[in-house]
Amino acid sequence: MGASSAWQASRAAGLVSFALLWASVIWGILVSSKPFSSKISRAAILDWHRILSTAALAFAGIHAGVLMLDSHAGYGAADLLVPFAAEDSPVATAMGVVAFELGMAIAVSFRLRKYLGMRAWRALHLLAYPVFVLALAHFIAIGTEAKRAYVFVLALSSAFSVLFASAFRVIYRVGDERSTTARRAATVDGE
Repeated sequence: MGASSAWQASRAAGLVSFALLWASVIWGILVSSKPFSSKISRAAILDWHRILSTAALAFAGIHAGVLMLDSHAGYGAADLLVPFAAEDSPVATAMGVVAFELGMAIAVSFRLRKYLGMRAWRALHLLAYPVFVLALAHFIAIGTEAKRAYVFVLALSSAFSVLFASAFRVIYRVGDERSTTARRAATVDGE
């Protein structure tokens, strides 16, 4: 694979990885919110979330692996596995490295959920937010495609959609907790 084709393949894999990560985060936020989770089976929700996140990690791995084949880019394994090891754009590269490694930790935690306990697993799973932010920052800071206006707009749109979905989930959860508290109070008063 020549440098040009490796570079193109790495860029494409990076874009696909980011799109899948965005879809996984949005899916995880929305379908775990009560208005949506009651419409779809829990097993289907988890299956699609795992598929999207696993595919995002696979394409991130392809993105890094193919980048090492590009002799012009000059990245080695250490550059793409150790944060801040890359000589070229060390901070931007580190954001991608850390996002990938945290994403892998979250993926592994799916298998260890029963050993970790739900509270620890959920706390670990909240790392999906920093993973998304780091991947977005990596994409904007070093991604050659992000310099194109329409891709930059799509990147910002993904950020706003994650913020909106997160706000929806928090607002809905607070409202749901208030109505649950009111129902409990009414039940206690009625006894």
